[in-house]
Amino acid sequence: MNELVNGDGRGLLTAPSRTKGGLFVQTEALTERSSGTESGSKGVVDRPAQVLSRFHANRLLILAALSLCAVLYLFSQLYFPAYAVVVNGKNLGMVRNRADFQQAVKRVETKASQVLGCEYTLQVHPNYKFGYTFGAQYVPSSVFDGYLTQQVGEMAPLYAVIVNGAVVAASQEKDAVNQVLAQMLSTYWDENTLSASFVQRVSVRYQYVPTEKERDITAIKTILSGNTREETVYSVTSGDTVDSIIKVYHMTKSEFLSRNPGLANGALKEGQSVRILKNVPLLSVRTTKTVSHIRPISYAVQTIQNPSMYRGDQKVVTAGKNGSMQVMEEQAYINGTATSRTAVFSSKMLADPVAQIVAVGTAARPLTEPTGVFQWPAAGRITSPFGYRHIFGSVSFHSGVDIANSPGTAIKASDGGTVSFAGRKGSYGNLVIIRHGNGRETYYGHCSSILVKQGDRVYQGQMIAKMGSTGRSTGSHLHFEVRMNQVAVDPLAHLNQAAS
Repeated sequence: MNELVNGDGRGLLTAPSRTKGGLFVQTEALTERSSGTESGSKGVVDRPAQVLSRFHANRLLILAALSLCAVLYLFSQLYFPAYAVVVNGKNLGMVRNRADFQQAVKRVETKASQVLGCEYTLQVHPNYKFGYTFGAQYVPSSVFDGYLTQQVGEMAPLYAVIVNGAVVAASQEKDAVNQVLAQMLSTYWDENTLSASFVQRVSVRYQYVPTEKERDITAIKTILSGNTREETVYSVTSGDTVDSIIKVYHMTKSEFLSRNPGLANGALKEGQSVRILKNVPLLSVRTTKTVSHIRPISYAVQTIQNPSMYRGDQKVVTAGKNGSMQVMEEQAYINGTATSRTAVFSSKMLADPVAQIVAVGTAARPLTEPTGVFQWPAAGRITSPFGYRHIFGSVSFHSGVDIANSPGTAIKASDGGTVSFAGRKGSYGNLVIIRHGNGRETYYGHCSSILVKQGDRVYQGQMIAKMGSTGRSTGSHLHFEVRMNQVAVDPLAHLNQAAS
């Protein structure tokens, strides 16, 4: 401690000492100097005034220091460090740090890239000036989005017409665009229409779009009423080539090969699937309408037993007649073309159906009655079919089939009936003719012997003759004919089994 002394050399006041507790003032007792023991009454009177003066001076210093601290504290609470963002001489606002503005730049660049369909970089070069802002009034980084978006000249906020998620056109006139869409739907509307809507997902939304998409209303109407290219699968038919397909579907060869890389050599196979581009309407209209039509009602068939008829025979006693009903249905259409019916609204019976009455025989059928089915008349192989052939040096019509086998092979009645002829007849040689009713007859020619006579009733499978080579013949065989109303028909079309 440094001691201050008065003029006579006696100790008067110690200098203030600094401790952790702050400033303080300390006084000491007066001490006698070596000059004597005389008390100085004047010195004693001055000491209190000096102490008080020095105390007041130190208090002012303390108050000044405290005031400065208070001011600094208040400043730190009211003012905060910030950066002023300046672009092209324009102060856009204060940010806490530079990254806030850079985040806004990145957001707008991402948005512009999505709208324009390509990578986009903003040409913005900000300057940052350090300073303070009152009350932490930082500008949110999202506020910069509006300014930065305006710097993207290739896009603008417009009413976008969006079809299946893609912007096809844009306009500043929302009502006019909606009117165009409404007119397209009204084209398919009439008094029977229940609903009309677009097949595709269509919306009009205010958003940023490429400025190149902006069109006037006339152009938008043309676009929405036109076609678009849609990829689909085509099944190759006989005669198709790569060149013929791309010509029909108005494709370039590169468009075709990019979708079918394995067909560079042009080889196509019938039934092969290839991918093509096809013109389809950009917008299709689905409508549902009420339609009225007459629906037939099938008649029922009722049977009655008739003991005077053979089993298997039947006869219509009363002809059936269909009824009719007027039906109101819901019909679906795509662009005016009917697709499917879904629901019946109402129905009204116009005419009841009349049942058909059929008599069926119950009497046992005699074996000699025809069954209506022809069976194979003899075992063997076919040596000459039905139709024209070259024989005996000329071309002639063969009215039956020749079944060859050894002489004496059994010949059987192809179906039950009555023998109408049994004997020799011209080039047929020995011939048997059987009538089966309903204008049906069978001929058996070139027989070596005949086992029945005219008027006999024979049953199906009964042996009626033996195979031979009588008449105009080149060997042992059966000439077999089937005639309908005296007209020869191909026997193979009427036999129910093959030769064995």
